[in-house]
Amino acid sequence: MVSPGKWLFWIGLIVVLACVRKLPKNKRYLVFRMGRFVGFRGPGEVLVIPMLERAVRVDVHDSYVMQPGAVLRIGPWEVPVANPELVAAGAQCKIIDGKMGGVVIGPAEA
Repeated sequence: MVSPGKWLFWIGLIVVLACVRKLPKNKRYLVFRMGRFVGFRGPGEVLVIPMLERAVRVDVHDSYVMQPGAVLRIGPWEVPVANPELVAAGAQCKIIDGKMGGVVIGPAEA
């Protein structure tokens, strides 16, 4: 008969092995703990707690992290108005937290 200590050891080993994941150097995980963004993890061996954390794999080559304080300029466009004229329009925004761009925009899931 197998003692309870051995059962706990094997169950603990299986849980630890389920937590460890390996990422190549051009991938990162966006980690969400109970639905909230907690940060980036990777590359290399990463620990993700099952049933508590969810990891979304993103490719670093497709995205970039903008520096806080940078100004992003968009436009100009020619926008039609009520009368038959075009008005030039543009926008600019200040980056507050560049890491959150991966969370807000997110990867396209197929």
